[in-house]
Amino acid sequence: MKNLMRNLSTLTLLALISSSTAGPALAANPDGLYLMVRVLMGSSPEISGWYFKNGKLSNRPMGNVANFDFNAAAKANPDLTGTYTITGKKMIINWSNGKKSEGDYEPGDHNCFYWDMGSFCPVQPFPAGTKLSGTFEGGASAGYGAVSNAHTLTLNADGTYKMSSASSLKSDSSNGSQLYGGASGSESGTYSINGTTMTMTGGGKTRQVLTFPYDDGTKGPQPRRIMFDAIMMKHTK
Repeated sequence: MKNLMRNLSTLTLLALISSSTAGPALAANPDGLYLMVRVLMGSSPEISGWYFKNGKLSNRPMGNVANFDFNAAAKANPDLTGTYTITGKKMIINWSNGKKSEGDYEPGDHNCFYWDMGSFCPVQPFPAGTKLSGTFEGGASAGYGAVSNAHTLTLNADGTYKMSSASSLKSDSSNGSQLYGGASGSESGTYSINGTTMTMTGGGKTRQVLTFPYDDGTKGPQPRRIMFDAIMMKHTK
């Protein structure tokens, strides 16, 4: 749990730094892959990947974004795919499920922008066939620490991985006492990376998670961080 809290503190700092990029500087309309960070009260930052292209967008762009099929994504995930327009200081998103989102669009430095309480900064996908070597750690929490989880992921250049996870739950009972619970587990298997997708086969199942590298400016082996679904994991060794 101590390691979890250290990782969460680092993620909060990352979110604040990203949010500070918004400002009066001019920037082009969104184009390409972006890291989105939104700070939520009582929880870890909300972190996700967004892809913008020619007035279309996806906030879970799995696969090779250079050939991303927005039409197929809209059918498979209409609540995650849509079209966007920027008029004056407003960006309006019309989602494929019929809903609409709208908020102030504020261009920032380094081609970043701020919208709907989130900061968006450009990133690049992994080249096809990428193999990583190192250990990455990250976690998340919600409800002011009532629910938390932590992951340690070791990726090897031979295409194998090992992952361990731990979760905890804390709740207050009616008599003022606190109840605690937790679980842990581990798995190993093989992985492959193509664009923004890591395919992992292990523990008797195959799953795909959203991934891309992020350089947070700290010293050490690259990539300094990797997106792992909705968690930004730090390269620790």
